[in-house]
Formats: sequence, C-alpha cells, structure tokens
Amino acid sequence: MTDCKRPLRFVLPLVGLLALPGVVLAGDDIPVAELPDAVVSALKARFPDAQLLSAEKETDDGKVVYEVRLDSPAAGGRHEVDVSADGAILEVDPED
Repeated sequence: MTDCKRPLRFVLPLVGLLALPGVVLAGDDIPVAELPDAVVSALKARFPDAQLLSAEKETDDGKVVYEVRLDSPAAGGRHEVDVSADGAILEVDPED
C-alpha cells in the first residue's frame, strides 16, 4: 500500500512546479491612462476609432509588453493587442 503512495510524493510537487510559470508570467492590470504615449499612438494609428477598454503590463523575455483590450467597430469589434513599450504592434487577436 505504501508503494502506491511513493510516486505521488514526486508527481504532485512536479505538477505544482509546472503550473507556476503561468502565475509568474501573468501581467499587472494598469489604467489605460497610464499607457505610454508610444503605445497609445500606435493603437490609434492602427485602430483610429478604437475605444481602449483595459490594459495589462507584462514582461516577456525581459521586455515590457502591454496587452490592451480595445473595441474598434471598423476593425470588426473587440481585440486584444500586444504592443511593445516603444509602440511596435506585436500581435492582434480578435476576441470571440
């Protein structure tokens, strides 16, 4: 009976360690008003009619990336857009 419990002693901590990066990589919510000017300018250039809804500040490979949710009727509705701190649009994902 104790032989069956022995593998669990190693598996359960391993599962916990594998889940940890998702927690560590989560971004911090920030007010849209605190987005850098370069980020806002890039978003307005790409989505002129956009309303910025929310923002997160994340660190990806040591670089700051802003994930911004916006609503742009001309672009088909709501999107999540990843923008670098210097205003480069990295990724655009339409929301379902």
